[in-house]
Order: sequence, then C-alpha cells, then structure tokens
Amino acid sequence: MPARSRPSRPPPRCRDDVTLPAIEVRLGRAQARRGDTAVAASHLDAAIGALDQQNAASGPVNGPLLAEALVERAAVAQRAHELGPEIWKLVAW
Repeated sequence: MPARSRPSRPPPRCRDDVTLPAIEVRLGRAQARRGDTAVAASHLDAAIGALDQQNAASGPVNGPLLAEALVERAAVAQRAHELGPEIWKLVAW
C-alpha cells in the first residue's frame, strides 16, 4: 500500500508592507533593552519611515503602531543623549 502524502499547503501569506514596520519596532525595542542605542535608532527610524510612506499612500492606517514607534524612538534618543537643549524650547511649561 503506497504511503499517503499530505496535501501541500501554500506558505502563509503576509503583507510585507504591514508586517515589516511591526518587526522593525520589535527589533528596535530589543536592541534598546540590550543598550545598543545606535542599532535601536536605525530599526525605529526604518519603521517610522515605512509607516510614513504607508500613511501617505493610503491614509492613516497604522496610527497606533506609528505612535509606539515614535515613543520608542524618543526614549532611545533620550537614553543616547541625542536630545539637546533645543528640545526644551518645544516644551511649553
């Protein structure tokens, strides 16, 4: 009796334009936890750029993810001492 072969399933489809920014945010968070602020900043900048392109092309689609990426990027900038005195001009006390 021949062995029954399982029907092959196609690989799961994913939309790269949606998943890539989320992956970049996660990588940025992981690098920030490790203390590598330069690599974390590059991942978060890539996520922010991709999300900006998506929002420009099809409207505000990933608002919460963009907000998360911006908050993480600000935290990385603060940890890396990238925020100079000019940032305090933006804060109205």
